[in-house]
Amino acid sequence: MASGKATIDHEFIKQWVEQRGGKPAHVKGRGDENDPGILRIDFPGFSGEGTLEEISWDQWFEGFEASNLAFLYQEQTADGQESRFNKLVSRDSVDPGDVREEDQEQAQSQSQRRMTPEESGIIDLNTANLEQLEALEGIGPVRAQAIIDYRNENGPFEDIDELEDIQGFDGVLVAKVSEQAMVGEPRKHRRAS
Repeated sequence: MASGKATIDHEFIKQWVEQRGGKPAHVKGRGDENDPGILRIDFPGFSGEGTLEEISWDQWFEGFEASNLAFLYQEQTADGQESRFNKLVSRDSVDPGDVREEDQEQAQSQSQRRMTPEESGIIDLNTANLEQLEALEGIGPVRAQAIIDYRNENGPFEDIDELEDIQGFDGVLVAKVSEQAMVGEPRKHRRAS
């Protein structure tokens, strides 16, 4: 069998489907105006006739994203003919080796771009002021001041797990703080030794 690929690129999916005469659809009676239900691609004259109903690409992609799906597809059949094979699967189940190269490049460039604390809503322990630290769940004024005192005495944090070196911080509290704060990059932790 010819190899298949996976993508989440909306424009690519739309182009691939329309190039083969397909239309975005859902299973009749399995959705409403707020939820398209079970998504499918309808190729007229094939098995979906009578059971599928055409919907807009906007509705289709809304359901695609809400369900965290990936689009598996095949460009050609084993004998070199244009393939219509496609399948919708959970993104979590996709083998990274099967992801379309363009999607891999896009994901890589997005992961290399570091979000600023303002964009992510996560504060930096090395630059946060007393008020920002107090706003962290489980911190309050005493622990916030302890973080600033530790920073002043020892220099910038290199790792968020250094918080355990401060009296009154245990692993549970540090884990909670790591969801809301960062050191250099989000959720950096010491490696187990």
